[in-house]
Amino acid sequence: MASGKFRMAVTTMEGYKIADDAIDAKQEDQEKRALDEESRKLQSDATEYLKTGNYPKAAELFEKIVHHQIQVNGEQDATVGTALHNVASVYIKMKHYDKAISFCLEAVRVRKIGMGEDHVDVASSLMKLGTVYCATEKREFALMAFREALSIRQNKLGMRDPGVGQVLGHIGVLHFEEGENLAALVSLQDALAIARLSEDGNHEKGEILCNIGTVRLKRKQYEQAIVALDESRRIQQLEYDDAHPIFMGTLNCLAYAHSKNGNNKEALRIYKKILRSQIAQHGAFHVDCSRTLSKMSIIYEKMENYSNAKDCTTEVLAIQSKELRPNNPEYLESRKTLARIDHYLKKGIK
Repeated sequence: MASGKFRMAVTTMEGYKIADDAIDAKQEDQEKRALDEESRKLQSDATEYLKTGNYPKAAELFEKIVHHQIQVNGEQDATVGTALHNVASVYIKMKHYDKAISFCLEAVRVRKIGMGEDHVDVASSLMKLGTVYCATEKREFALMAFREALSIRQNKLGMRDPGVGQVLGHIGVLHFEEGENLAALVSLQDALAIARLSEDGNHEKGEILCNIGTVRLKRKQYEQAIVALDESRRIQQLEYDDAHPIFMGTLNCLAYAHSKNGNNKEALRIYKKILRSQIAQHGAFHVDCSRTLSKMSIIYEKMENYSNAKDCTTEVLAIQSKELRPNNPEYLESRKTLARIDHYLKKGIK
């Protein structure tokens, strides 16, 4: 049964959960004390614009802080590095990745000079740089940035610090995206071991476990995938509602793992749960429902229950005929599926 493209819990630029993704509040408070009155006013206004989603204005003010701090303190001062880092954060939110890369690189350079090459703030800027490289699919550069950040955090914070686990998680995702599944698994398991040391951070544990399960699926280790994905499911159901995309993605992977492991009844039970959530959120005639029904049809075929398979596929075509063009690959595949099922039914197989 085709599962579609394997998806990590974190694969997109927006998905990379960086602790300092916008403006690090603790760091901001420390820096404010070092700013003059004009910069404090600019920073306060920029932060408000950021909170309200007015990113162009926020970027403009943060850039003013950069220029002002260079004039007041010199271009290698810590406040300049922080301001550059914050400008990069805004451009990331605006998806202006070329500008974000430029400001991230400059933030790393200035912070290394002003704070020392192994300062934890340098690691924060390297993490941000890595996420932008991920967004632009420059994975080799992203991996270099993450590895440098990892080295700094391990040396400064210790091998078991949550920040170390965070970097390992990102490195694991990158290895997976490069098809390096064993390396991905090693990094993700190390990240999980660190996450388990904390009583908090269930969100992160669920995310890492889902990613481990996805790697196990790719390696056809279905029983081990089920263990990881089921634990992820138990954590995520406390974090998300039933229709949340991340939770639904985990359930889809779990159903697929059960199917590949020969437990079609359990796979079908999970797909039915997914379908109920999709209907509750979108209504019965939504393309997401058709995709889940397609998976259910495949399960019924594997169980040689062709009558139910036909019912599912008929519903799929009813939705797709309204939502998709006649030449859409999904619609054409569903018509082939129905023809195949009809062939079995004509042979007297129910």
